[in-house]
Amino acid sequence: MMTNKECIHDLQVIKEGFEKETNGCSPACLDTAIKIITDLPLPRKKGHWHKINPSKVYECSSCGGYILTDKIDVYRYCHHCGAEMTENEIEFGIF
Repeated sequence: MMTNKECIHDLQVIKEGFEKETNGCSPACLDTAIKIITDLPLPRKKGHWHKINPSKVYECSSCGGYILTDKIDVYRYCHHCGAEMTENEIEFGIF
């Protein structure tokens, strides 16, 4: 399945091809399609924080990104990948 970004890119390539072949004209439906896809909500990944025990370091289950904090409950999203933290944290042992 294509992402919104990939779909928009492909439509823009098609539009540019039309404009080159028709001396600057392109079907209005392509502009409409690009706008509709741009306005669609993006699917958001889900995940949870893994606490790396006994430190204050937490790892995102979705991307493996790290965060250092005392209050993990204020971080509802991973600032690395944007995953929504919907599950409870899981503690890891010491590496």
